[in-house]
Amino acid sequence: MGNFSVFATGPALVSLISITPSTSRPITTLVTTHRESTMGNFSVFVTGPASVNLMSFTPSTNRPITILLATYPNALLPNSPRFYRPNGDRKDYYYYHAIQVTVSTDGAYSLASVSGINTMGYLYDTSFDPSNPSASLLISSDNGGIRGGFRINYVLSSGRQYILVVTTSQASLTGDFWILARGPALARLTSIAPPPTSKQYYFLFLLMDETNIASIVLGVVAGFYSTIFLLCLSDVVHLNKEMTKMKHELEDLRNQSIIFNRSSFVDSSNKILLTRTNISGKLCLSYDEQRQILEYINFICNMAILLFGSYSIYVHGIGTHHGLAYRLFFFICKLCTIIASIWLNLHFKKGLPSDIFLYIWIDINCVVSIYRSLRQII
Repeated sequence: MGNFSVFATGPALVSLISITPSTSRPITTLVTTHRESTMGNFSVFVTGPASVNLMSFTPSTNRPITILLATYPNALLPNSPRFYRPNGDRKDYYYYHAIQVTVSTDGAYSLASVSGINTMGYLYDTSFDPSNPSASLLISSDNGGIRGGFRINYVLSSGRQYILVVTTSQASLTGDFWILARGPALARLTSIAPPPTSKQYYFLFLLMDETNIASIVLGVVAGFYSTIFLLCLSDVVHLNKEMTKMKHELEDLRNQSIIFNRSSFVDSSNKILLTRTNISGKLCLSYDEQRQILEYINFICNMAILLFGSYSIYVHGIGTHHGLAYRLFFFICKLCTIIASIWLNLHFKKGLPSDIFLYIWIDINCVVSIYRSLRQII
């Protein structure tokens, strides 16, 4: 007797086996593949001190192997919770979906994903803490599934709770996915949404990167301008009523002037009547009223730019070209408003507006934002 080495070549990798056979007892060697449903030709070789007879046979069993399949569809959305992946970059956050996995029969189970995006899977024992994603982690996988999905093969115990966390291989990706669970019994897959704890509130604070902070700041500023716009709209309604009242008063004054001039000054009546007619036939607005209307338009443009800009930054990140056409349109309207305001001040000899430098600073920031978007498109 002596040591024999058995190895095989075929469509999958097979490890070398060193055995010491007995002359009175046969030895069965099983050849299979690492991945399921893989087929192909293979060869078995045996090296040793003597010749070995190799016979192929199909074993019979009274207990057939049963594999049951459970499916679970869901999606990663922009409002899904986010976390830092274990051993990942702290600057990137990933959307995730947590699934509770329970089985009624002990055995080897396979958890695979099917998705149009590259997904990753993390299997946890008993609990999952997004602020500490490395705790209770059993196994992870980023490949082996279908269409860039993951596959986790693990021996699950009945009466024990497992947490499967589905996320993506790239930051901020969203999309649909399916989870396929195979095993000796049907696996129960249930979506879980644990209530936020103090640690999770702290973790959400840590997620406040430059994109989120910029979105919050722009949202607050947009809300401020929205409030001012509503107040200005109320002033416009009041101004319209006052203008209507002034028009009626001018009409009464014109009628009284006509009666007075016909009875007292016949020679000068034509000139005064012509002047009053010109006044009542035109929309007469003072410098302050015209400037206030221009400020209303400027507020509307600012609010529109901030709303479109904050939404685009929150959804697509800083420098995105999303909503560029709307931002560019309101930016041009804003420039026209500023030019009209400067002309109004010069026409009434009031000098430049006191807040012209604030307007220039805001417009420079708008130009920079639009330039970044155009540069990204190019």
